[in-house]
Amino acid sequence: MVKLTENRHTFLSCEGIWKSIGYYTGADGEIFTIEGESRIRKERSELIAEIKFSAISGNSMMVRHKFKIIPEVKKDDARWQTALICGIQMDGRIMYMNEYIFLLYQASDAVFSGVENLEMVSETHYKNHGYVFMHEKKIAAWILDWHRVG
Repeated sequence: MVKLTENRHTFLSCEGIWKSIGYYTGADGEIFTIEGESRIRKERSELIAEIKFSAISGNSMMVRHKFKIIPEVKKDDARWQTALICGIQMDGRIMYMNEYIFLLYQASDAVFSGVENLEMVSETHYKNHGYVFMHEKKIAAWILDWHRVG
């Protein structure tokens, strides 16, 4: 078995404020420049992440979601749950592997699912790529740069 390095991630692992800028495309293929903010705070034994994005080019768009990160004791992964993303209950896993964080998630009805990766460039900078699917059809994709600001 391969031994992974200890989780040293600063995004989705500890409290902080992060800003992002990048690109988003929906099912119609239109590309938007987006900016976002993530506020991560500790509440009991969980982390609460509140993330919002808005378009700064193209059509107006706003996405907001809030989710709980529930760490697994002495493991390289965590569970996460969100109340709603665009009206849909999502649950997933966060896996920490060396300089990468992988997120897999799915709606309780299995219609929607998604996958993301975050690459740690430094303790204050992550590159993020993600996709959301409705059944087998890709309906959204994004590329973001996250920078810690607080």
